[in-house]
Amino acid sequence: MWHSDCVNPVGAPHAFFDRKFRKSDQEGNDIKRVKAACICQTLHFQLKDGLEHGAAVRQVQEEVAHYRQTLDRSGTQYRILDEQPQADGSVILKVIKQYNQTPVGDYLK
Repeated sequence: MWHSDCVNPVGAPHAFFDRKFRKSDQEGNDIKRVKAACICQTLHFQLKDGLEHGAAVRQVQEEVAHYRQTLDRSGTQYRILDEQPQADGSVILKVIKQYNQTPVGDYLK
């Protein structure tokens, strides 16, 4: 499902993004460029097989925390829309985040 704030398909490579959203005139001069963009993701942090249930749940919680820390450390701008703990202990995280180094405009407000 696409979030209404998204302009880029989830996981699209930069070259695809650049070709799809940048237009050129007949001489090849750029006449339109992306001014702001974000990527929307729904991530499912699943329990690992082979671990005792309690340990697997703790590992998922650590992975979610590590994911947030990684975004913070990298300087990626982001907003978590929803965090849904599942009955089995896994977590579904919906996030809008900066696409590469593209400005985010008003998407994260």
